[in-house]
Amino acid sequence: MKYFSLQTLNKYGAFLALGLLVLLPITLVLLRAFMPEGSFEGLAPLAVLGEPYYREVLWNSLLLGGGVVIGASLLAAPLAFLMARTDLKRHRWLDVLIMVPFMTPPYIGSMGWILAMQPNGYIEQLLPFMSSVTPLFFTYYGMVLVMSLHLFPFIYIIMRNTLSNIGGRLEEAGSVHGGKFFYRM
Repeated sequence: MKYFSLQTLNKYGAFLALGLLVLLPITLVLLRAFMPEGSFEGLAPLAVLGEPYYREVLWNSLLLGGGVVIGASLLAAPLAFLMARTDLKRHRWLDVLIMVPFMTPPYIGSMGWILAMQPNGYIEQLLPFMSSVTPLFFTYYGMVLVMSLHLFPFIYIIMRNTLSNIGGRLEEAGSVHGGKFFYRM
């Protein structure tokens, strides 16, 4: 008879907890969506997406998501390049500073932005000439900006690590084959 080690028991316990705490609730929600009255109704729950209101909500959500990806990438790419290819990489405290939006809970961040940018909010009280800019915060572009500022550390970390791992040999091979690249500064 084989005895289980403590590590093996911990591993199985973790999988069991994962199944009970994550997979079971998700399964129950999906079952409830496709079987609201206890009987399977096919793809009837997906028919809701055919209604004009929900189609518009879905389209706006996809537009917002695309805008945030583009905005966060535009913020992260130059910063990742500078931190991977210049002498700034020795200043590790900048990485910690960049990760602050990542470590801030979204609820706290959104409340801070709302309190700062609402009519007669903190920005207008401190800088009255900004009263013409603060209404723009509550538009599509304002939401894209705020969400991009909150999510760009994800893309930054991935891009910086990728650029740091590209060795000199790959850059030389690229230049031999006609590619243009930036030399290390």
